Amino acid sequence: MQIPVFLTNVSGGPLDVSLTLTSEHLPVAGLVQPKGTPVTPIMFTGKSTGSVKLMDGRAETLVFAAKAMIPVGGAKLRVIATAKGAAIGTLEVRDEVEVPFLPAGPKERTVQKLKVDAGTLNLSTLAALKGWAPTSEHTTFWLTTNPYGEAFQHLQYLVHYPYGCIEQTTSTVRPLLYVGALAEQVDPKLAALKIEDMILAGINRVLSMETPSGGFGYWPGSTEPLEWATAYATHMLLDAKKAGYAVPDDRLKEILGWIEQRVTQHERGDRIQRDKWNYYDEQSEAYLHYVLAVAGKGRKARISKLIAKIPATAKGEQLEDLYMLKAALYLAGDRRHEKELKAVDVSPISAERINSWSFYSDRRRRGLMLSTFFDLFGNDPAGELLATRVAEGLADNRSGYYNTQELVWGVTGLGKWVKASAAKGTAAGTLRADGAVIDPRKSKQASSDKTWSLLRASEYKALTLEVPASAQGLWLVINSEGVRTGSDYKVGGNGMTISRTYRSMDGEIIDPAATDAIKLGDVLFVEVQLENTSGVTIQNIALVDRLPAGFEIENPRLGRTQKIDWLDPVHIWALDFMNMRDDRLQAFGALGPKTSKKIVYTVRAVTSGKFTIPPVEAEAMYDPTLWARAKGGTALVGGPWTGKTL
Repeated sequence: MQIPVFLTNVSGGPLDVSLTLTSEHLPVAGLVQPKGTPVTPIMFTGKSTGSVKLMDGRAETLVFAAKAMIPVGGAKLRVIATAKGAAIGTLEVRDEVEVPFLPAGPKERTVQKLKVDAGTLNLSTLAALKGWAPTSEHTTFWLTTNPYGEAFQHLQYLVHYPYGCIEQTTSTVRPLLYVGALAEQVDPKLAALKIEDMILAGINRVLSMETPSGGFGYWPGSTEPLEWATAYATHMLLDAKKAGYAVPDDRLKEILGWIEQRVTQHERGDRIQRDKWNYYDEQSEAYLHYVLAVAGKGRKARISKLIAKIPATAKGEQLEDLYMLKAALYLAGDRRHEKELKAVDVSPISAERINSWSFYSDRRRRGLMLSTFFDLFGNDPAGELLATRVAEGLADNRSGYYNTQELVWGVTGLGKWVKASAAKGTAAGTLRADGAVIDPRKSKQASSDKTWSLLRASEYKALTLEVPASAQGLWLVINSEGVRTGSDYKVGGNGMTISRTYRSMDGEIIDPAATDAIKLGDVLFVEVQLENTSGVTIQNIALVDRLPAGFEIENPRLGRTQKIDWLDPVHIWALDFMNMRDDRLQAFGALGPKTSKKIVYTVRAVTSGKFTIPPVEAEAMYDPTLWARAKGGTALVGGPWTGKTL
C-alpha cells in the first residue's frame, strides 16, 4: 500500500521538514491478542522516515510504501512532522488516523454447543476451530446455564444489522431490553459499550421517524405513516417505558392518538388514501389493537368482532392475527380465551415466508407467540415446549439465513423465558492457551456466566478448559468467526441478478484494473443494474455496493455530480431510500416482476495504489432466499504524486 502525507508551508519562510510514520495495533474490545502477533500492524517496504526542504507557500507530498502484516483488526497510524526555520524556530505537528484491516474473503461464523463435564476439556479438537485461514479467526467461549445458548449467538448479528429503517432500528433495540447481559456475553463489541446508552439512542432514532400525523414512516424523512411499522415501533416504546427507560409521554400520546384514529377509521369502513405500495392488510389492524391493549386502551367490542371474522380453518398469518387479538382481549380484561392462549402451537416450524409489508413467517409467528405468552402468563409450564421449538428454529443456520423479524421475536421470547428461569449451577472454569491462563471477560451487568474471547484460538497448539465440579452439566457455546481457507464469495443469485460497470465521465466503459485507466483525482460513474427475474414483485430489496479503499463517494447532496446525458431516466430505479457511507452505498426499494432498473452514482479516486473491489450484492431483507451477487475485482489508481516515494 502507499500512504501519502501532504505538507504545506504557510510559515512565511523556508522550512526543513523531517517526517516519521509509525503504526500500532488498535485494541479489539474483549479480545486477547495471541502470541506471535507482529509488533506493528504494517511493515515498511521503504523508509519510515523522510525529509524535504519546503519553500514558503509551497506544498509537497511524501509517500510511504508499506505492507499490511495483519489480515484483520485495526491500526493507528501516527505521523510526526518536525519543521525548522528562521520564521518559526522549531515546530512539531502530529496527526493520527485509525485504519481498519478486513479480510478479502467472505466472513463466516460457526457456532457449536456442548454440555460440559467436570475435568479438563480439550478445545483444540473442536469442529468450530477447524478450517480457518491463518490469523483471520477469533473465537468466543461462553460457559452458561442457558440451555438455548446457540439461539442467542444471533444477537451479535441482530444488534449490528446495517440498515436503519424503522423495523430494523426497533429490532436492534427490542432484544436489549430483555437480554442485555446475554448480549455482553456473546458480542465483544457490546461488552465495551453501555447497553443503556444504546437503548436510549435507538429510542431517539425511532422517535425521529414519527410523521407529522403521529404515525411512523418506514425511513427517515418519510411523510406517510405505515400501520404495521407504527404498531411495531410503538410496541417497543411501551415496553421500553415499562422497563424504566425515558420515553416522552407527550410523544407516546401523539402516536397512540394516531393509532386510535386509524382503528376507528377501519371500524367505520372509511376509505384511506395510501401510496400504491402501502396497502391495508388485516394483520396490521390486529397488531394495532394489541398495542392499544398493551397501552391500556383495548377496544373489546371491535376486537371481538375481528375474532369472529377469522375462520375456524385459519392458517399462517390469520393464526397469528387470532392469537394477537385474543391476547389483546385478555389484556383488556376479557379472559374468555385464556385456555386457547395457553394452548400454544408446538408443531414443527415450517419454512413459510410472505414477502409483504407484514413481514410474516411461521418462525416469526412462534417467536412472537412465545414473547406474548410470557407477557400474559410468565413461565407457565404450558410454554416450555414452545420455547424449545423456537430455539430449535434458530439453531441450524447462520444468522443471515433468518430475517430480522424471525431473529428479534425468537431472541426476545427466549430471553424473557430464560431470564425468569432459575439458574442451576455456577459458571466457573480456567481457560489455558499454550499453558497461559486467559482471563474471562468482565461483564458490566450481573451475570452468572463466564465468557472468554481469544484471537486466533485455532492456532494454539494446546487449548483447554478446566471445568470444576460446580460447573458440571453447564453449556459451553463456541462462536468462531473468520475467513475460511480458500473461501470466496458465492456469486449468482436466486430471483434476482446484478451487475456493476465503471464508466468515465463521458460514459465510456473502463476496466478499473487496467494500467493508467484511473488517475488520482479522477471521477468515475458507477452503474449498478438490478433485475427481478421472478414472476412476482419483490419488496424491501437492500442493494449494497461497497467501495474499494481508494475510492470515495461523490455525494449528490453536495452538488458535485454531473448530469448523466447517456442514461435514459426511465431506466433509473425509483428508490424508497438511499444511504451513503464512507465505504458503501446502500439503496432500498421494490422491483416488479421481470423488471430491470439501474442506480448510477459517482466516485472519486482519492488514494493511489492497488485495491480490492468488494462484490456488489442485493437481497430481499425479509426473505434472504431471494438474492444476487456479482464478483468483485481490482482497482488500480495511479499517481501522479508531486513528491517522492520513500
